[in-house]
Amino acid sequence: DRQELGGKSLYVHIDVCDEKKVKAAFDEVRKTLGNPGVLVYNAGNAAMGKILELDLEKFKKTWEVGCYGALLCARQALPAMVEAKTGTILITSATAAFRAGAGWAPFCVSKFGLRALSQSITKEFAPKGVHVCHIRIDCVMDTPMTRASYAKGWPTEKLGNCDQIAETYYAMHMQPKFGWTNEIDIRPMGESWTC
Repeated sequence: DRQELGGKSLYVHIDVCDEKKVKAAFDEVRKTLGNPGVLVYNAGNAAMGKILELDLEKFKKTWEVGCYGALLCARQALPAMVEAKTGTILITSATAAFRAGAGWAPFCVSKFGLRALSQSITKEFAPKGVHVCHIRIDCVMDTPMTRASYAKGWPTEKLGNCDQIAETYYAMHMQPKFGWTNEIDIRPMGESWTC
């Protein structure tokens, strides 16, 4: 528990696609907790559709949430990280960042873009002390929502354990500067490798 460990937290609802709202949320965090030393970007949505039948607004929104929002959040976190010569940005992604599929264009475009953004931030800011890691989650997360819907009845070994994955995120944050991981795949033991 973060409070038992002396940590503080703050919940801020944010529309990651709105630059002014992102800035306001980061301003609130800075005012209450100070400059963020870690940014975990974990926003996304999974709109699907065939190319000729795509709802273009859903396509655009999927890209905005999956990619553009990460840029907006990184731009708020990076200046203080650069000044401190330390910081971590962990970007949650998916297998779609590596492999596209028919009917998945909106989701895949957002994740391909997110991976490219992660690499660009890494190349620009690693020399300034900021660790950036693109984290590919290759599984369905074991949550009450997924258990109640499409993962109903799935065996536990095929689902991602949220606590164990959080430990991996923490390990990425704690890596020493001369052994940074900039990309990692996470999958449970029962998940078949999709690429």
